[in-house]
Amino acid sequence: MRNYLADYNLLAVSANAKETALNTEQTLDTSMLVAKSNIVQLDPRREDNRDELTGKEEPDSVYDLGNFSGGTLDFEKAQAQHFGFGYSFALGVSAPSAWGTGYEHLITPTGDMDLPAFTVGKRLGQTIMKRLFASMHIDQLTATFAKDTWAKVSLTLKGTGKYTDNVDTESVTAALNAASLTLAANAIEGADAQTRLDNVHQARVLVPNSGEYQDVTVTAVSADTPAVLTITPPATAVAIAGLSKAAACVVTWTGHGLVSTDEVTIAGITQAEWSALNATHVITKITDDTFSIPIDTSAYVLVYDPVTDPGTIIESTDAVYEILYVPDEAAWCSFPGRVSEPPLRVTDLVVVQGGKWNGTDFLGGHSMASEIESIEHVINNNMAIEFRPGGTGDYANYAIRQGRMQTLALNRQARDFILQQRVKDNEYFGVRLTATGSEFETGKSYYVDIIFPRCNVLKAPLSVNGKILAEAGDLIVLQDDTYGSIIVTVGNKVDAYAA
Repeated sequence: MRNYLADYNLLAVSANAKETALNTEQTLDTSMLVAKSNIVQLDPRREDNRDELTGKEEPDSVYDLGNFSGGTLDFEKAQAQHFGFGYSFALGVSAPSAWGTGYEHLITPTGDMDLPAFTVGKRLGQTIMKRLFASMHIDQLTATFAKDTWAKVSLTLKGTGKYTDNVDTESVTAALNAASLTLAANAIEGADAQTRLDNVHQARVLVPNSGEYQDVTVTAVSADTPAVLTITPPATAVAIAGLSKAAACVVTWTGHGLVSTDEVTIAGITQAEWSALNATHVITKITDDTFSIPIDTSAYVLVYDPVTDPGTIIESTDAVYEILYVPDEAAWCSFPGRVSEPPLRVTDLVVVQGGKWNGTDFLGGHSMASEIESIEHVINNNMAIEFRPGGTGDYANYAIRQGRMQTLALNRQARDFILQQRVKDNEYFGVRLTATGSEFETGKSYYVDIIFPRCNVLKAPLSVNGKILAEAGDLIVLQDDTYGSIIVTVGNKVDAYAA
């Protein structure tokens, strides 16, 4: 049975290498542990014709204008690799250096309007489908550091809409009473009979002259190349009523869209004297639902009783079958292994008021630490993804960062008036966030360390949290003349991100 459990969903990205050009897929190198509900998907641009004069009250057509793509990647138990991947593609510059048996990644903002793009592969269920998305960008990054918990990262993605599926559609011409269909060239994915059968998502036939599709039951799929599908013939055998020793047999058959010159086969007549009626005959349409089979039966002496020995009529006209299936994939969109890392615990939350970052540490100032409940960092890149002249029309061909904005949301116990005074004084200060995992060698642990050299408070409303006074500081991240706006360092055993 086809497996559509979300437990089997997989997601992989090209974390280590950026795309070489827009809409040019990169090799997937890392599978990621994202939240089960995360599904990267297409955002179709479709419009109806409600604003056009159709002579009707309601629209009657839909225009396909291609797709964007997007989604969210949530890392509820974020690892160092998730910070390395997220911040490298959100900020744009990532420089690794050797660090024992691992690496330290120095990640800083790019001054270019372009952001590095990456490729995403998504598998839905175990046997439903795979889809490869080109040119995904991090439009927004949210990192959350709270007391006594796991560090969290959430990435909001925007993409051009270029994609590839592993599901193919093929048309095969065969008779309506055919018992099998043979593909043109492809095998069907699956090492065993049941998997191959599961990888046929639909077979249907376009009934001649009616313009309507009818589902066809597939009962088996061969391991051949090309594959052979065993089917239940869609043409329903209809009992013949009224066969006699007339010069022409007249048969009634309703709802099959037959027209003159279509061919039918008469079968199921057991008397030897009537065996000639098993041959294929061309019919002539008399009325909308009555057809004449011009066959001379006067030579036969046996009287045929259609009640006790009815025959059947089977349409043998060719029709177009449409098959929706997963072809033999080979290495298409293969999902690489995961990087094994422990999740990071929030180990240090420090707001250094009045201190100055010197490239190594904060000098002076007043540090807030134990009173901090949480800090949330948001990067908004304001990505513009657009369809421009010169593209295919199926997906966007323009992606640009319109200007970065960073904020920090601080929640703390209001133990003093210091933050309120900073608002009154309009004073600048720095912030440092650190989360650490276990050691991968003596003295070296997985970690992320984020420095904001220059911040200010926009507002700091007071509230009550249980029985404790609290304040929520909305901070803005500013650009320092020497050190910029943000400095991220990630330590782990991955050699590069967005290279």
